[in-house]
Amino acid sequence: MSDSPQLRRRRGFWLHQLAEYFVAFALVSSAAQSADTAVLSVAALAVLVNAATTEGMLGAYRLTTVNVHRFIDICIAGLMFVVAFTFDVASSTSVTLFGAAIVIALLGSGFISRWFRRNTEA
Repeated sequence: MSDSPQLRRRRGFWLHQLAEYFVAFALVSSAAQSADTAVLSVAALAVLVNAATTEGMLGAYRLTTVNVHRFIDICIAGLMFVVAFTFDVASSTSVTLFGAAIVIALLGSGFISRWFRRNTEA
């Protein structure tokens, strides 16, 4: 019996949320060792709140849908890009924000999940 695409997407969304929790943890860990603690902490909080308020399996509050979550992912990634290149922060902070923004943008765009589905189908 074939599953609907929406059911398959929701079933695999927990991995997307788990990756975002790891990104938030990495940002908090970097903030603890950085001179720009506030910038990295706010970025971590934005990623964490977005992951925790989505209706996926690892969502704590389930306030937003998956589609809204992906849109917010792209917005957060865009804001991290802007902060990394326009704010007066240390170069290590810029690199950390840039790397986190790339990961969040790839997760939010769905590129990784489409690639994985295409390359694992029998």
